[in-house]
Amino acid sequence: MEALDHLLAPLELGPATLPCRIVSTSHQTTLVEDHLPTEDFVAYQGARAAGGAGLIVMEAVAVAPSGLLTAHTLAGYFDSTAGGYRRIAAAVQPHGTKLFVQLFHGGREVISSAPRAEVVSASARPSQRFQTEPRGLRTDEVEELVASYGRCAAIAAEAGLDGIEVTGAHGYLLEQFFDSELNERDDRYGDPAAFVTEVLGAVRAAAPGLAVGLRLSADSPAARAIAPRVVGLIDFVHLAIGHSATFARSTGIAPPPPTPRNAAAELTGPFRLGVPVLATTRIVDPAEADALIASGAADAVGMTRALITDPDLPRKVRAGRVDSVVRCIGCNACIAHYHAGTPIRCSQNPRAGRELTLPGPGESGSVGTTRRVVVVGAGPAGLAAAAEAGAAGEEVVVLERAEAIGGQARLFGAAPGHEETARTLVANYEMLLDRENDKLAFEFVTDRDKKPKALPPPKKPKAEESV
Repeated sequence: MEALDHLLAPLELGPATLPCRIVSTSHQTTLVEDHLPTEDFVAYQGARAAGGAGLIVMEAVAVAPSGLLTAHTLAGYFDSTAGGYRRIAAAVQPHGTKLFVQLFHGGREVISSAPRAEVVSASARPSQRFQTEPRGLRTDEVEELVASYGRCAAIAAEAGLDGIEVTGAHGYLLEQFFDSELNERDDRYGDPAAFVTEVLGAVRAAAPGLAVGLRLSADSPAARAIAPRVVGLIDFVHLAIGHSATFARSTGIAPPPPTPRNAAAELTGPFRLGVPVLATTRIVDPAEADALIASGAADAVGMTRALITDPDLPRKVRAGRVDSVVRCIGCNACIAHYHAGTPIRCSQNPRAGRELTLPGPGESGSVGTTRRVVVVGAGPAGLAAAAEAGAAGEEVVVLERAEAIGGQARLFGAAPGHEETARTLVANYEMLLDRENDKLAFEFVTDRDKKPKALPPPKKPKAEESV
């Protein structure tokens, strides 16, 4: 297979050099207690670093109490957050992965249900989606928030992080200031660029040795207008799509199929202003990601959901084992858990969010023996069980009436909106259960009255196999 050299090339983001251009972008994990990262959070990020990601941008941290999106949002303004950053850095940086944090304030976009704390924004313009009615910030309060961004940046720098991303995407607070439809102010912050430039200046002054970037929504006219005014203050721009304030546009933040893959690729042109561009949104295939970089549409790619599914994706790409990557099916189980307030999970990777409690693939088999495991039914649940048993070195037999695997996945895959999910799910298990790996034997039963053939005796484990 052709080497994906563009994807694997190093990239300089100001003072930080990424070992490759595959990025785990900021996403909420709910692995947070009392607004601080848990040990599960540390292990989750460490797994993606061990898998070879070039950059991890930790999930959004609030710069002030008024910016806490949910009860599980990290607080970047706590002194004790520095200790959490250090634990994460100790798990991530030894692998060569750079570690950034995203500084966040949602403004009028507040997910938590009533009764809410007071909601603030640039002006008193409500959010349609969350039914919030914000109060416009006073001038001195905006100045205090600018200082809070600086303080959070200083905590990140003191803890040894490599960079800071400020989010002005998805209609959150910074965009509420630079979007003229949401900013009705008559003070100096009525200038669309005033707040964002002061914030970036404060971050740069507080963390002069760190890379500084700005996340923007590539499909936002306000973002396209503001980008030329801030490009001299940043080392990179990170482009996504979607807007939090409406249900229709919020699906673009983490869009499922049938949204086209690589959705931001055609929107990056206006943001090619002399600094590297990191593009994200439905970039899940390594070959497509490499082609996107080769085309000049972006310099690095956010493959967040792909890395939730298979943290080892970068390492497999570097080893020329792209065919062994477990692919994201786009079901958004990861997003559903966040909105339910439960820890991140993945329908294809049972270890996502459970890195401390579930053994790695192949680590749970019996020592010195191979057991025969019989799985009845080659639907999604049966396939998952068979794949896990096979990875542990067991002799697996799958009994299935149909002529092919997939079960109900083949049924719901007939619906156009679910075709990609079903096709990718079946392809994942065809790869994991490939008989060429010499671990699995299949017995397909296609007639209710037919008894399965006698099974061969279990094979002895190979000396080099882990069982």
